Amino acid sequence: MKLIALMASSLLLTSVAIAEEVPNAANGQKLFNESRCLECHGVDLFTSKNRKVQNLPGLESMVRRCDANLSTNWFDDQILDVVAYLNKAYYKFDLDTQQSSHSDTYSPDATAAEVETAVVAANTGDD
Repeated sequence: MKLIALMASSLLLTSVAIAEEVPNAANGQKLFNESRCLECHGVDLFTSKNRKVQNLPGLESMVRRCDANLSTNWFDDQILDVVAYLNKAYYKFDLDTQQSSHSDTYSPDATAAEVETAVVAANTGDD
């Protein structure tokens, strides 16, 4: 009986991991529009030739800094939704070839956890 319960719980945990959603750009746009992001800067910051953000990990890092500064208190999945929106609308980083300095590839099928792990590794210097 314990074996059956263990197998059932393992299956449930696997199902939860598989059900993890990819970032939702439409929700990211809604969150962005409801926030105070544009009080500090206009969209020209995203399209400037001299913009500071040069890759997807950098974009996520910037969104996390803005989230902390504005106290929006977004959850990780919401931050990734905003990153997906900003990338789709302005940055247009190629998700198939976008790589961090640690060769972590982002693909449209990457889960939020995979992107988060890669970004944390890129930002902390972990190999």
